[in-house]
Amino acid sequence: MKAVLSFSRFRWAFSFCAVVSMLSASSAGATSALFLSDIEQAAESTAVVIARVGQARQSVHAEWNRPLTLTSIEVEEVLLGSAPATLSIEQLGGALNGKVHYIPGDARLKQGERCLLFLRQVDGGWYLTAMKQSKYELRESKRGTFVRRDLSEDCSSTHRLD
Repeated sequence: MKAVLSFSRFRWAFSFCAVVSMLSASSAGATSALFLSDIEQAAESTAVVIARVGQARQSVHAEWNRPLTLTSIEVEEVLLGSAPATLSIEQLGGALNGKVHYIPGDARLKQGERCLLFLRQVDGGWYLTAMKQSKYELRESKRGTFVRRDLSEDCSSTHRLD
């Protein structure tokens, strides 16, 4: 029998994962960010969704001349708020002039992964509400669906955007 978690059970799981992640997360170097609870994130978000990550494409931000990654998202379920069936998440970072750049503390979206995302729409663009804090991986097992959030940093072979 496949277990289906209700939103209230997701909320409990988020809180549990947030505490575990905070206790086990490694240092993010010079990055600092205000930690938001899932309830605070939901209040700041346009939508909380379960989604499948699609393809990412690289671009350059027209105003800032910084690398920009646009990742397509296929929304499977809207848990809170409203969102279209497909959208693109904008993140500063990506490849530019032969180097890979990133914003410390931002989430890495991997094609094909299924996740729960806190999203905010600003001026027509879609963004993660609180960067890496806004992404939970969803893992299926015989015992049901589990959420996982990794707040550690993997900075190998990348360059910070300052």
